Amino acid sequence: MDTAADEEGYYQIILGEPLDGGRYKVYALVGKGMFSNVVRAREYDPNGDDKEKPLGEVCIKIVRSQESMSVFPPLLTNESPALIESDQV
Repeated sequence: MDTAADEEGYYQIILGEPLDGGRYKVYALVGKGMFSNVVRAREYDPNGDDKEKPLGEVCIKIVRSQESMSVFPPLLTNESPALIESDQV
């Protein structure tokens, strides 16, 4: 099991944790459901001139890291464009 996950496979939130190579920094847990949890994060440009200035805020859905969850990613990718568009804050 992933070390970033608890015993049930949910991502363990660490405030200020960088995700995706520093593109996002987690600052709040929004909610937790059966298949995933959602965190709120600030988006940054890790290659930009001002790496500390956020570009905006987003919500990120993190699917549980359990073997039984591996059947769901194809279903979730079908809704990803809508999620990305609607999750912009």
